This record gives sequence, C-alpha cells and structure tokens, in this order.
Amino acid sequence: MPLVHWLPKGRSRRTLIRACVALGIEPKGWTAGATLDAKTRTYFDYSVRQTFYRRYSTIRDTFAAYGFFVTPQSLQLQHPRPAAITSVTGQLWLGRAVERLLLEFKTGELLMQLRT
Repeated sequence: MPLVHWLPKGRSRRTLIRACVALGIEPKGWTAGATLDAKTRTYFDYSVRQTFYRRYSTIRDTFAAYGFFVTPQSLQLQHPRPAAITSVTGQLWLGRAVERLLLEFKTGELLMQLRT
C-alpha cells in the first residue's frame, strides 16, 4: 500500500488503507474473504501497532552510544555507490542526496560491529 506508512497513525492513514483495499492494492492472503471494513481495520491496526520507522541517523546514533559501528549493508550491496553517481555527474551533492534517500527510505540490513 504505497505511501500509507508516511501518514500519521490516524484518520488519513485509515482512509488511504480503505481506498487501497477497495482498489485491490493489499497483501495477498492476509484477510481472504473478509469484508472491506474488516480488511481496513486489520491493516490499519497492524500499521499502528506493528510498524515503527526510525531515521537511519537515529538507529546509527543509538548503537554508537553503546559502542557499535553501523554499516548500511543494503546501500553498499544493492545500489550503485553514491560516489559512482558523483563521479559520473561531477555533482557531489547529487551523490549525497541519493545516499540520504536510500538510507531514509530503503528497507535494508545494517551491520553492527562492536568497536574495539
């Protein structure tokens, strides 16, 4: 359900979830045979109680406070390095902007290593 997680956990989120369900945009198999109202309630409740999004910097800083070094693995393994974008375009700011977008909006794996 696109953009749902960006909305506050309230009426606007519930409305968008309902619209997605009505259009057939929903996880398959979760609520087979349920009514539109029941599906909306199930997905909304899950989004409120089971999803928590944190900024990359918040995660990194929290682990760093306890002696860990954090490396964003998904950024390094699944996407062209922002440095490559910078070298191709000659625009340092563009590479940094792409890196920031990937860190904030891409679900991925983080490697935690204890500092020695």
